[in-house]
Amino acid sequence: MSRDLIIEMTPFGARAALMRHGKLQELRLADGESSDIRGQIFLARVKNVEADPDAAFVDCGQGRTAYLSGRDGRYVSGKRRDMPLADQITEGQAILVQGAGMSRDGKNPKVTSDIQLTGMFQVFRPRRRSVRLSSKLSDSGQSDRLLRLAKASYPDGGVIYRGSASAADDAELEAESEKLKTLWREIEDKVDSGRAPACVFARGDPLDRLLQDSLKADIDRIIAADRIVHTSVRTFLETWLPALEPRLECEPGAFESQGVNDELARANEPLVDLRSGGSIIIETTAALTAIDVNSGTSRPRDANIEAAYEIARQLRLRRIGGTIVVDFIDLSSQGERDALLSALDEGFAHDPAAVRIYPPTPLGLVQISRQHLGHSLTEHLKRPCPSCDGSGRVESLRVVTERLLAEARGMNATSVNVAPDLYSYIEREAIGSIRAYIKRYGLMTPQISRNDSLPPGAYQLT
Repeated sequence: MSRDLIIEMTPFGARAALMRHGKLQELRLADGESSDIRGQIFLARVKNVEADPDAAFVDCGQGRTAYLSGRDGRYVSGKRRDMPLADQITEGQAILVQGAGMSRDGKNPKVTSDIQLTGMFQVFRPRRRSVRLSSKLSDSGQSDRLLRLAKASYPDGGVIYRGSASAADDAELEAESEKLKTLWREIEDKVDSGRAPACVFARGDPLDRLLQDSLKADIDRIIAADRIVHTSVRTFLETWLPALEPRLECEPGAFESQGVNDELARANEPLVDLRSGGSIIIETTAALTAIDVNSGTSRPRDANIEAAYEIARQLRLRRIGGTIVVDFIDLSSQGERDALLSALDEGFAHDPAAVRIYPPTPLGLVQISRQHLGHSLTEHLKRPCPSCDGSGRVESLRVVTERLLAEARGMNATSVNVAPDLYSYIEREAIGSIRAYIKRYGLMTPQISRNDSLPPGAYQLT
């Protein structure tokens, strides 16, 4: 299966498109200056501690207080303690935390005391005492080698070996572990000499962060969208993943030529056509995301199976998290339900978010829970309509015309200027009703004129 990574710089940072067989699977972003605190480490000041629920609010010096749950605060003392935060910290105390979640839907950003320092091949967890391996590494038969290295490199700390560790030899892994441990000592020195609130570890270059998170050994092609990006990516590969350097290409304007921009435009539309002739409709509300599957001209079973794979792709691409309810076409047998669940499991197999799929009901409803990983794609690419208070819709021209006439009646207006769309509506569909209304109320007929400078749906009474 062909897997390509297309990379380009933007005025705000860097972005990468993960493609599989020419179809966009995910858009990854790494901004420069932003309000996203994830990954940054702070010497924070405790503002208040709450017993119910077990939580605390801390000042990281970023404007808005951050939320520390009892679960995320288990390492606040430097080692794990399964006791309430109220028994571990007090108001005004300085503690070391790391950004774990962005502010969304008006909620506070989240922080954790479980510090992680991420490298190309491994994640150092200085407050842990455990070793974890990526599932890909366990399947590749490298467990014994990495467990041996972990015992030697991290006798007093924890580590997660990432999937990219399979492309690194022992010397490269040991060198990176020394770099991460040195970084941790530097952070501790800043904590000892610092004053809360303060940032003691900031994120690095956005392109390096993007490559660090996105490059995997199974990438077939790495496509740089211009020469400058090509040079930077090549330097990164020479340092960290020389085995991938032959896969690097340069294709100016790759986001356009590879169809990424077109895919991104379609990713904001509710209707997604399926090759079999069916379709899915995706509607997101504040509470959940509802997806409806239509068979069209295809057989219901075929439409359900194709929709399952496409739903997995669309949720990852659109970065939709939370509760998702899918109304599949009626499933007539247990065999069809089992096949549907297998297709969903396979479709989500490469999703970096945590996903849970619940068995379908006899009516074909399937509930999916998907982890939130930052803002949705729609939040990134779109903004609320300034004319509709974010509802996505503006008033119908019929409603606007009714209000216009009511105001004209109240003001005894003699003339009105209207926007082009409203003028066309009045002349083609509403003129008879307007005349009847004026006659009924014995009103003076106002002069209606078209004003091309007015925005859609607007009018001016005089």
